[in-house]
Amino acid sequence: HCKWKQLAKIFYFAITCCAVVVYYFYNSNLKPLLYERYSKPLSKLELQSNKDLFGSKEWRQYYSEINELLSGIENGQVQWPVPVTNLTSPLASHVVVQTRLEYVVGEKLVAKVVAKDSFGNRKKYGGDYFYARLLSDRSQGSEVMEGITCDVVDHGDGSYTISAPLLFPGQSALHVDLVHPSDAVVALILETTGSSGSGINFISTYPSKENVKCNVGLPGLSPSQVCNFSQPRKGFVWFCAAPQSPPCPSYVLYTHTE
Repeated sequence: HCKWKQLAKIFYFAITCCAVVVYYFYNSNLKPLLYERYSKPLSKLELQSNKDLFGSKEWRQYYSEINELLSGIENGQVQWPVPVTNLTSPLASHVVVQTRLEYVVGEKLVAKVVAKDSFGNRKKYGGDYFYARLLSDRSQGSEVMEGITCDVVDHGDGSYTISAPLLFPGQSALHVDLVHPSDAVVALILETTGSSGSGINFISTYPSKENVKCNVGLPGLSPSQVCNFSQPRKGFVWFCAAPQSPPCPSYVLYTHTE
């Protein structure tokens, strides 16, 4: 067996925030003054009077961690939005790798991420979009990075478990990126599937040449009025309005936005 000696010493936590929510608010072309819209916490009255705040709930069954976060907001258990200083901070958050003197190729590396805000307070809910990779030191300076993508499990309490099989010998480094804090994820959902955002409309063409509306959710339509093209095993969720003459086709020819 090829052994990984002193592996704990060569792992490091390179966590960067690729899309800070403030950047999104001020640079988005979706609609002006988004920051002002999302700068005040939603009241209980707003939540009660708008049951479809985040649009259709059909797609949420495929993303349990997102469903848990949105349900917490809808139930008033999670405050949203929060001040910028209370967003998940890439500088305050940290990772803990299970330390061992050596690893054997074929075993699994496991690490834990603890999300914290700018004040160092641990986040009490999940939904952060973390992206983790295990890269070989042999790829340093190379245009093509040698490594694998890690699995990330959201526990819904501000902690995340990262795991990856050890497929190659030698020294490697664990890279963890914070792509979007959970609060930015909620804003993106509002602006796409939610009823309060500007939304993005997708039009697909069936083999019959009929054009229909499609999206990750179609609120207002009953199950019999929707064709489900989702592929849960691949993490793909997609619904289209049913054709005028059933049944639903097995595929669409092409899709465009309007």
